[in-house]
Amino acid sequence: MTLNGFGNGTVVDSHIPMDCIRRRKEQLKKEIQEIREKIAQCEIEMSMIQTHSND
Repeated sequence: MTLNGFGNGTVVDSHIPMDCIRRRKEQLKKEIQEIREKIAQCEIEMSMIQTHSND
């Protein structure tokens, strides 16, 4: 029985080059960071709206 690389998280039969996967991973990390920043901005706006609506 041969180990096909599943134990360490790699798939030997995959035809996607590692550099493509790495680039996509970096792109997704950037997108996640941008979304987190947008969420933080929305939370600030929500708290400001709630503060003003309590007057």
